[in-house]
Amino acid sequence: MNKQINIIALLLVLLLPQISFCADGWMIFRKLGSTRNETLTTCSPETTDISGFIYNPAAPGSTASDGLMLLSENGAFDDKYGALLFSKSLASKTRVALCAAYYDAGSEDLFWVDNGALQTQNVNVETDMLGILSVENDITSKLSLGLSLKFATSRLAELASAQAYAGDAGLTYKPWHNGLLSLGVQNIGDSTAFVNVKDPLPQAATMGVGQIIKRGAFYSIIGVSAKSYYDEPGAPVAPEAGIEFGTGNISLNAGCRYNDAENTQLLAVQYGINVTYKHISFGYAYIPGTNIDAAQRISLTYMFSKPPKEISRVNHQLLD
Repeated sequence: MNKQINIIALLLVLLLPQISFCADGWMIFRKLGSTRNETLTTCSPETTDISGFIYNPAAPGSTASDGLMLLSENGAFDDKYGALLFSKSLASKTRVALCAAYYDAGSEDLFWVDNGALQTQNVNVETDMLGILSVENDITSKLSLGLSLKFATSRLAELASAQAYAGDAGLTYKPWHNGLLSLGVQNIGDSTAFVNVKDPLPQAATMGVGQIIKRGAFYSIIGVSAKSYYDEPGAPVAPEAGIEFGTGNISLNAGCRYNDAENTQLLAVQYGINVTYKHISFGYAYIPGTNIDAAQRISLTYMFSKPPKEISRVNHQLLD
């Protein structure tokens, strides 16, 4: 047991430069994201993007398409994650969504001295798995409520494992024409300990608002939001903004967040493009790094049916 604890401690020391730019532990909760930033994904009043529920289970609500989405990212430190998302309307006012995701932090060579002899071992730094079941219901034509249940496992240095149980809750409300208010709480739950160290989940509350502006064949979406990590006293609020322009079957988006990675004073930016052809939608996001390499994220979505005409003029459009 002491050997395991020593190896894990050594691993954290070796990875200190990487850890200094991200929060510790349960990275699957922090890394999972779409090719549009969180603000655009949750605060768009009209969208066929099915990935909103990974941030807020009430988003994007009834305007989303039924579909299947693949998400993948190659990160800054040879880490990567992938996810499979599924969304389906069960009734006119109820939608169920599922997500299965994994995170792989890559491998490192560890060196230590045991009984006077130098030992070495190549280990996988962190391997996480996450499952999400989400249900959203349209209470009225303006108000939607949602709830997500999450189960995750994490394994550090191939030696210590832990499990986590959590939930998200959220609502979206349309206070005016072409506007949307989004409120949500994330990762409310608990986890078991890694050996004898318990790592808290990244619990957060988010509030945002978005607006669609339509001009003929063109549209734009503007959104702002703020996230507070209340599991860590003193953690700064992280404001975020997003903007998207689109026409036809293509859209461009950009977003930024200040105080990204919780307690660091970094300005994180993200640029993306989405292209749709018939029932297929492709998304790409480029996420430059500050003091680290850039990350690249892609998504591929198959929509089971064509969205209503009033939605086809906005993001992820399908041409007649």
